Amino acid sequence: KVYLNESELHEIYTLDLSERPGLKRVRDLFIVSCYTGLRYSDIKQVTEQNIIKDHENPKDFYLQLKQTKTKDIVTIPLHEVVIDIMNSYDNVLPKPISAQKTNTYLKEICKLIPSLKKIETIEFTKGGKHITQNLPKFDLVSSHTARRSFATNSYLKGHKTADIMAVTGHRTE
Repeated sequence: KVYLNESELHEIYTLDLSERPGLKRVRDLFIVSCYTGLRYSDIKQVTEQNIIKDHENPKDFYLQLKQTKTKDIVTIPLHEVVIDIMNSYDNVLPKPISAQKTNTYLKEICKLIPSLKKIETIEFTKGGKHITQNLPKFDLVSSHTARRSFATNSYLKGHKTADIMAVTGHRTE
């Protein structure tokens, strides 16, 4: 299980995909997930009505929605990158595609990032057998990597575990 650090997220976000609008859309939604901690199922339901402007600090925006899986209502401060992405789509998020296609396109996008070609060793058990594989990091990225990246990067920045859990909807550490 991998996460993407801030530097890797920046590489993905700044990758020029202007000639590949389908990949750009997937990349943008993935980056939004990386900065909000939202599941793919929740990203799909975000509308303009979910975006709240802070009246005390007009530059600050929040995303508020009822999570599909937990039914919890969460309020998430929006990172400037998320606001930039929304601005580029007329203040909404781009339309998502299927989860399967998203994961295929994510691997294609991540394959273009030099730092994600680094080999990672993963270990798991399959059919009672311990398996070790060495794979490029780009092969290990999926839509769920965004939530893991959000939680890990937030923790590394010193955010309280309880605050991270409130956003992600996790009940236990």
